[in-house]
Amino acid sequence: MFDENIFNDKYKEYVMSSRTLIVARTVRLIRGLSDKDYIDFKRKVYKYIDAKITNPDKKNIFDGWM
Repeated sequence: MFDENIFNDKYKEYVMSSRTLIVARTVRLIRGLSDKDYIDFKRKVYKYIDAKITNPDKKNIFDGWM
């Protein structure tokens, strides 16, 4: 899952059942990052999305977005 790969954290089941809670928890986490950690976070996100888009073996979830 995205939160495990990027944040090294796993949200509880009640959080994962609500998009609003996922966004709120993620925003809170991002706002608490230092500048260095924020840059590292951005690199991880770019790397994660790039891996999902460029993997030719699987149909990826981003196909409909582009």
